[in-house]
Amino acid sequence: MFIEFGFLSILVCLFLNIFTILNLYFLFFSFNFDRKKILILFLSQFLLLFSSLISVLYSLFIDDFSLLYTYSNSNSNLPFIYKFSALWGAHEGSFLLFVFLFSFWNLFFFIFGPRFEKKIEITLFFVLSFIKFLLLLLLIFVSNPFERIIDNIPIDGMDLNPLLQDINLTIHPPILYLGYIGFSIPFSFSISLLFNNQLDFKYFTYIYPWILISFSLLTFGIFIGSLWAYYELGWG
Repeated sequence: MFIEFGFLSILVCLFLNIFTILNLYFLFFSFNFDRKKILILFLSQFLLLFSSLISVLYSLFIDDFSLLYTYSNSNSNLPFIYKFSALWGAHEGSFLLFVFLFSFWNLFFFIFGPRFEKKIEITLFFVLSFIKFLLLLLLIFVSNPFERIIDNIPIDGMDLNPLLQDINLTIHPPILYLGYIGFSIPFSFSISLLFNNQLDFKYFTYIYPWILISFSLLTFGIFIGSLWAYYELGWG
């Protein structure tokens, strides 16, 4: 039941995301930008994605091998820390984490990011919301981590890839994802400036700290990954 709730959360998130895109579209042609309404929509999507993430983690922790993802990436003897990192041990779980962190980054920028002219700001968040829409479609229809095993439920799982059972691999992917996702902010901002014909260098001074944060996270994530590759894969 908890897994079904997680999948339902993803579906509701998709519909809320579509509603957000439509709201931003109509706000572009209105005189007022209702930030509170958009904040509630962004926060709701973040919480829904968080609940879906927790549902997969819960399945891993309780060894629910009726979930195909748990069966394929864990077993009953896997240490607790690696059950946690099994969430991003395969494509479906790591993609769910990616979409969740994307939603977190959007919400974080909406709250703490700089303020711009109405049309620039609305276009920026419209682009970010449209990217999230595409990611949610891929998550639901291509990389669904909520697929159940209906018949002949196994008594144990296949285990997490031994190469991924490493402490550095518990922190490397999330940090790397935050770095990659962070660049969606300057990308969307650039698209917004182009669309609104506002190619003024002064705007980039506002977005520069966000580029620096993303670059730093990406660099640190790659550094952690290189340590893992050095002693686990022998890359030298």
